[in-house]
This record gives sequence, structure tokens and C-alpha cells, in this order.
Amino acid sequence: MQAVMIVADGNTCLEVSGKGELLEPADGVHAIGSGARFAVAAARALLHTGLPPLEIAQRAMRISAD
Repeated sequence: MQAVMIVADGNTCLEVSGKGELLEPADGVHAIGSGARFAVAAARALLHTGLPPLEIAQRAMRISAD
């Protein structure tokens, strides 16, 4: 099992790998866990809808859970 976490503030969002690597995607979309790829795809599709970030995250999680 490899530990991964996402850390963020008002300006930056980083993924920290178990080896201490810091990853920052170009579009700022992060997700971890078994459904991460589905959540990232959904969030990227919602990025240009004009929704606030919280709403994008909530909708992306609902879509990936389905």
C-alpha cells in the first residue's frame, strides 16, 4: 500500500506521493483513490461550465460514484 495525499491552499493544490514527490497537474485537477480516474475525467469535463470549484468537485464525485 502506498500513501498518497492531496494538500491545498487558496492558490495551489499538490499531490504528495509516498516517496515525497510533489505533483501539480497543469489544469489543477487532482483525485486519489480507486475512482480517481473517473473523478478527474468528470471534473475536467465540468471545468469550463462556469460552476464554482466546490460544485465541480461535488458533481465529479457523484458522477464517478455512479
